[in-house]
Amino acid sequence: LERRAARPARAPTLALAGLVTLIACENLTTPFPVVPVYVPSLYAALGRDPERYAILESPFYYNTSPVYMLFQVVHGKYLAGGYTSRRLPYPLVEQIPTVRMFAYAGPQRDIITQEPARIAASVFSYFNIRYLMLHGAGGALRYGYLRTVAAAAAGGARPEHERSMLAYSDTRSASGLLRAMGPFEPPVASSVLAYRVVPPDDPLPFLGLGAGWSPPRENPAGVERYISDEAEVLIYSARPRRVTVELDLASPGAGQLQVSVNGAARPPLALPGGSSRQQFTLDIESGVTRLYLRPSVAGALVVRGVGLES
Repeated sequence: LERRAARPARAPTLALAGLVTLIACENLTTPFPVVPVYVPSLYAALGRDPERYAILESPFYYNTSPVYMLFQVVHGKYLAGGYTSRRLPYPLVEQIPTVRMFAYAGPQRDIITQEPARIAASVFSYFNIRYLMLHGAGGALRYGYLRTVAAAAAGGARPEHERSMLAYSDTRSASGLLRAMGPFEPPVASSVLAYRVVPPDDPLPFLGLGAGWSPPRENPAGVERYISDEAEVLIYSARPRRVTVELDLASPGAGQLQVSVNGAARPPLALPGGSSRQQFTLDIESGVTRLYLRPSVAGALVVRGVGLES
């Protein structure tokens, strides 16, 4: 027993060494598989432009967002969107349906009644977004109205068109003991259309929805939201304007709608029970004007439309 206790414990040592070798071989990748990265040449052309502006890639709430940041290495401009490990609040998307339709590459019906194609150039110019990139990956090119709005923002000019090929490395040529059980590559990105936004000579004011609103709800008659306490309407304008705000409402009973503009109270609007249309005129400055709507009725006020004329 004394002699056996004095001998080194070879079996556990060999077992540990074998396990370490097995793990090393399982994770061995040699030669490491690589593929060339292709960035569309139109991004290189944007990189040579010394001006500072933003680019909106559509859709940017999609799994290709990291690819857009790869393209950003070449063009060096600001991006609408970007990629984070979790979805963060994004007021530009949440407030303005015209921007939201590009973010998700699909229809985003809401209570704002302004026609997206009519205000698109004013919206994107206001936020210094100079280019709209519509990608086949994610479905932007399948939504035809998106191209209509982008063309309106570009003043009717034809977009630049290029194939946007993207390949990923894989493990099919790796030498490890375990390889991928099939090709787990995402689909290759397809075409990209680049629309250059033309700033309008007379930019139109446009609307956004701030805090206090219920989520939009669709019904056969259209889209509606509710105000239970106080809701915020935003008016963006590049210049001082006189505007008329139009509200399509449905009240659960008679009451009033308190309206304040940038914190200053205005005369309340009388609300009859049922459907009604209200409007009032404002003189606004350049920048953002904040309207606060607070109903005084027995229940939630239904809003079916918010319009703006100037």
